[in-house]
Amino acid sequence: MTSVNFGDLLAAAEDGGFSSTPPGDYDVKVYSAEAKKTANGKDQVVVKFEIVSGPLMGRKTAPRNFVISPESANALAFFFRDMRALGLGTDFFSSNPSIQSVASALVGKFCRVKVGTRVWNNEEREDIQKIMPPLVTS
Repeated sequence: MTSVNFGDLLAAAEDGGFSSTPPGDYDVKVYSAEAKKTANGKDQVVVKFEIVSGPLMGRKTAPRNFVISPESANALAFFFRDMRALGLGTDFFSSNPSIQSVASALVGKFCRVKVGTRVWNNEEREDIQKIMPPLVTS
């Protein structure tokens, strides 16, 4: 039977545990995008970013959910604005791609994000607050 040293595990978790990305603007690349459904059945793309420049290069940010809300013109405007900032414009969407195709097309795209914080379940968490066109492209 293997013995677990919880003291060592606790120290490792404290040394290398999750830490939030400090608030600010960062150049990022999409390293993962997955088509999913929200809890109430809406299509969404869950995108994960990696910082590609500066002292935090290589750090992963919190994921960002891009939800498609057909009942809200404002929500749709935000969705397509963010997609344009990520390089998917009218030409891409005029072909009526599947949500899976949208997710696949986002992988490898660059943009700039504004990282801030939000409170969820009485806990402050990292939050991608804005998606902007990229300053770097490789």
